Amino acid sequence: MLECKWINFFEEEEKVLAIEDKEEQKIRLELLEEIMDKINSYNQREEAYLYLQKRKEIIERGVIFTEIENVKGLRAKWSKIFAHEISPQVKKEIYYQSFKWHIFSYEKVNALTRKKARAAFDKYEKSIAFIFYEHSDKAFLAENAHLLKSNDFDMDYDIYIFNPIEKWTYVHTHETVQCGPYFYQIKNQNE
Repeated sequence: MLECKWINFFEEEEKVLAIEDKEEQKIRLELLEEIMDKINSYNQREEAYLYLQKRKEIIERGVIFTEIENVKGLRAKWSKIFAHEISPQVKKEIYYQSFKWHIFSYEKVNALTRKKARAAFDKYEKSIAFIFYEHSDKAFLAENAHLLKSNDFDMDYDIYIFNPIEKWTYVHTHETVQCGPYFYQIKNQNE
């Protein structure tokens, strides 16, 4: 990411706000805003490019993505598998409708977290995986999913990767420091 040459943007802004000449202050604040807009635009462009490069690398590795039309059905299937034992009242209390992964962060379902979650996902022999985003209408079927690694999703936020037959899920959240990622697998009663 591009870094501003100032030690601290807010220190510069404080200096400008201390200028008594209101016309000069206004002009400098507008210039600061333009600079930050340009830096933000550059950072967004850079991030989008890096994201596309990562996706290209995953596809070149041999993962095949097929877009799925029925995102709502996929979300419902995830909920039926991984949150079926959570009551509607508890779901309301943990804001499940906003973020399904709250079943893990509120410890209503005991999942592996952070490094253990990454290691479990990386080690797990995956054939196919379904992928959807919490706040997007994009969803995919990933074939050759054994080629996927946890760090493939580090630029994705609130993404759910799962297999409904094998009953495992990997979730990478937008709360990269405090919450997640999570890996959870429902064990058979026989195991």
